[in-house]
Amino acid sequence: MDKFTTLETILLQLKKDLTNNKNLGAWDEKCLYAEKSLCCRSRYKLSDQCILAASTNVSEDDIEHLPPEIEAMELGLYCYGQNLVDVVSSMIEQRPRATAQELLQALNYHSIHDSFIDFSKMKNRPSKWNIGIFPRFSANQLTHELSERKADVLSRGQLLEYPAGSVLIESGDSEIISLCNLISWQSEWALYLCVSMPSVEKAGYWDHMLYQKHPISPIANPEDGKKIKQPRLIANIDAFLQAFPGTNPKILAQYFQSDFKIADAQRRWEQYMIRRHRQKGWQPPDPTPVQRVQPSDMYNSDDWRQVFDFLRYLGFPLENELMKLP
Repeated sequence: MDKFTTLETILLQLKKDLTNNKNLGAWDEKCLYAEKSLCCRSRYKLSDQCILAASTNVSEDDIEHLPPEIEAMELGLYCYGQNLVDVVSSMIEQRPRATAQELLQALNYHSIHDSFIDFSKMKNRPSKWNIGIFPRFSANQLTHELSERKADVLSRGQLLEYPAGSVLIESGDSEIISLCNLISWQSEWALYLCVSMPSVEKAGYWDHMLYQKHPISPIANPEDGKKIKQPRLIANIDAFLQAFPGTNPKILAQYFQSDFKIADAQRRWEQYMIRRHRQKGWQPPDPTPVQRVQPSDMYNSDDWRQVFDFLRYLGFPLENELMKLP
């Protein structure tokens, strides 16, 4: 069993061994172990202290056991050696001179998505904000729920509180969408918003998911039959009225017309109907004119930033806070 060292040292050594085609079998047969507090986190850090030792073993009753020496040290499983080899191998193929920070980025991406990062696509990827909104749920309550689940979102994100409730904001890949689902059992309602900044290749957009124990929005248009291949999506306005009392259903419906998933589903439904009824000359309904939902709004419906007007309407003026994030 090796001595404690940093994750950075281990990643660079593995990269060196893979480049030189050396000791590959030894890495597959080992795992990294660390203090249990580190093992609970969803993201790795280069400074994490860990130890390389024999791999875990699975008993006949399908229970995974740590090596006895690791158990004696009261450590936990930090990372499988095979995962390290797979991630670093993928990185070497893309970037033979990958830095320790890039290797860490690839490892964290794999931990969250269970897939390998593609740096050729990451260059064109717009910046993204993940927002979790918990109406009528205080920041103290939210902090407690995060602590109970040992989630480390606050080490990377931002926690805000408004009279209407509390908010979690994080840029980039995030746990927030799953946390919305989990914490909604305690907060009753949780709204997840994904806001993607525009880039050279892509326009900005936003979409949402409302949670109450189970995801219930967007939902299918009731006019679409069960067998239709391109169903439309609509927001669950009734659920929003419960989650955000005092809101107007007509105003909510207008905001949701610029939700990317809903607008895209409507577009694909129209294309499907045109193909299906080509001989009948079916024409899609007239598009909704570009407008501001309320006179006090700052952005038109063809502007991705209309999501800020929507958030202000719900009682969460987040635009200035979001603009501060990287």
